Amino acid sequence: MLKKHQAFSLGDKPIFVKAILAPHFRLMVEMPNEACFYYLVQGKADVITPTTKVTTTTDEGLVLQ
Repeated sequence: MLKKHQAFSLGDKPIFVKAILAPHFRLMVEMPNEACFYYLVQGKADVITPTTKVTTTTDEGLVLQ
């Protein structure tokens, strides 16, 4: 469940997004030719890409493209 969502955009593209999620939430995001920094403040999450699955825990960050 999505508990809270904030986004700051420039034109029609989101620049910063903050989301607070309840457990067992799936968020499908397509980012063709875009970069993303993903940082987990609390808990554990699986980031699944077409080629791999990465488990992140508290205070870990990922740079994705």
